Amino acid sequence: MTRWTLLEGQGLTPLGAGAEGERVVLVADPAIVLHRVRLSARSAAGRLAEARALAADLAATPVERLHLALGAPERDGSRWLAILAEDRMQDHLARLAEAGETADRMVPAASLLADPADASAGGASPEGCAIVTARWRDRILVKGDGFAGMVEPELAASLGARTDAPALEALLPPELPGPAPDLLQGAYAPRTSTWKDRRYRLAVITLLALSLILALVPPANRLIRGLIADEAMDRATLALASRALGQELADAGAAEALIRKAAASLPEAGLADRLALALKAIEPEPGVTLASLSFTADKGLVLTLSGPPDAINRVAAALERTPWTLRQEGERITLGARKPTGARDGASEAEARLASVRALAPMVAAARRAPSAPAAARLSSALASAGLVSGVSASGNAAATELEAVRAALLLPLIARLESMGTWITRLDVRRNDDPSLKVQLEVR
Repeated sequence: MTRWTLLEGQGLTPLGAGAEGERVVLVADPAIVLHRVRLSARSAAGRLAEARALAADLAATPVERLHLALGAPERDGSRWLAILAEDRMQDHLARLAEAGETADRMVPAASLLADPADASAGGASPEGCAIVTARWRDRILVKGDGFAGMVEPELAASLGARTDAPALEALLPPELPGPAPDLLQGAYAPRTSTWKDRRYRLAVITLLALSLILALVPPANRLIRGLIADEAMDRATLALASRALGQELADAGAAEALIRKAAASLPEAGLADRLALALKAIEPEPGVTLASLSFTADKGLVLTLSGPPDAINRVAAALERTPWTLRQEGERITLGARKPTGARDGASEAEARLASVRALAPMVAAARRAPSAPAAARLSSALASAGLVSGVSASGNAAATELEAVRAALLLPLIARLESMGTWITRLDVRRNDDPSLKVQLEVR
């Protein structure tokens, strides 16, 4: 019988009874995001290389500062990839140690939710429900076909999820689901003594002998290392391109060519990403406020800030480190097109291919998801999912709306919802009202 304990910012909370059995700690952290991925590598090292490449594409934080955890393969061959910041993982382990507790396994709390198809078939969620939910305190755990995590109720509603969710305690299974990713991986994996294993000793001796041979022949050393690295990067290139194009690819060079061709005719998206990065950069500066913002596809996201010049300059310095080009003119900051992403000088062809596909794959994937519904219908659907009521005007392939008073917390989820539907945002103007609400003008196609 599994012993369940939930770990959150407020400490440890035992779930259910039982003093014996495997100790599983559920981590309730909104910063942990899970993505369903497909990895083609057969070795653990190859799968880790692919996962790191995917994480670099999925997360805004540099992959060197991330902790990754892979779940076991499911029936269709896919796995869950958990992504969180390295320092958050260390904080969780520190809180566990301070409480004098240990864990056999640590998993994200959202891992406990059933897959939407299984939940619908078993009667745990309404038929056709795309997202399964559960509630813990004031947060909602969500799980869709390709993502899972812990969000605020407003964001859950904007994603189309039900907020009248059952309590997490009511969903505890007798045993932990096999595909759930255990966060105790990599540097945090339990240490075991393996020297007594004869196969382990034989492998070590073989590697030492090979290392000696390679040390005596430096050119061979460099060649073999380069071939191994290139193979891992080509596997990562194939994983990214296959996911973006929705088809299995076998050749890394052909995959890059197909991604470049698909991206050549697409306008650049990424408004939600730029807006999220801007709000994140402003948050640590209490003296800085966002007076207004505007966006057009050709000029990018233009922020007008108010506050001390030094604080505004620190915001600009933080945004300079993002993937978007930056221009600052006093209190006005513009996040323009995505910075060219090329391989380092002297990079191999495999590294150059990976850098190219990593930069272009997200916009190709977004365009492939674009629905056939008219722009006005998509805009109306996104507004309704965010709980907003406003008239929508249509003109040809474009649609527009004007919102007189919108809560600031709903703006980013609305933009993210539109872009996730494959909707191109052509213009956005936001002004502050006299009260804390915002006036928003929005055009899409």
